[in-house]
Amino acid sequence: DESKRKNMLDSLDAQEINFAVHDGDAEALRKLLPKITLKEQRARAMAEMAVLLEKKGKHDEALNLLDEAQGLVTTDLRSETKSNALLGLMLAYALIEPSRAFVLAERTIDKANDELSKVLLFDKVIKTGLLKKGEIKLGNSGMIQADFALLKYGKGISALAQADFSRTRAAADRFERHELRILARLLIAQAVLNPNQYTGSRILQI
Repeated sequence: DESKRKNMLDSLDAQEINFAVHDGDAEALRKLLPKITLKEQRARAMAEMAVLLEKKGKHDEALNLLDEAQGLVTTDLRSETKSNALLGLMLAYALIEPSRAFVLAERTIDKANDELSKVLLFDKVIKTGLLKKGEIKLGNSGMIQADFALLKYGKGISALAQADFSRTRAAADRFERHELRILARLLIAQAVLNPNQYTGSRILQI
């Protein structure tokens, strides 16, 4: 059916993006862009291509591509696809223009705080299982776990910390829930202590 066909094509697009990024082939990504129907996937491909262009010393071209990709990304933390696209964009900016990455990160954390407060208020009326003894259950609540987060986002976190460690830590401390602040600090500490672990990885693995 049409829905399954669309999902299959989106999955194929994602695989083609991953292969091109693995090969470091910016030209292959450029050829893929017109064929990608899902705008979040297109934004992710553009972010990956921008990182490859930056490595080749084409800073202005990389930055322009990221700015264009930003127009395709909307903030919806309830959507995994949109959240991944937003994070991919943010972490590409971390490598290319850190000041813009910080603006995106801070704005996203503030929105996360707002949405989480609404969920926790709802939990007081209808128990969702999100909390245990007053704390968010990070392991099985749908929240990303620390080791997986480092695999996906370690390179960008490391880039932010190297650009401005104080501002990176301040961004982590914007989380209103202490369990999320601890997780964010842990990610920063591990990314800083093992920066070489992420230098060869994709900025966002899907």
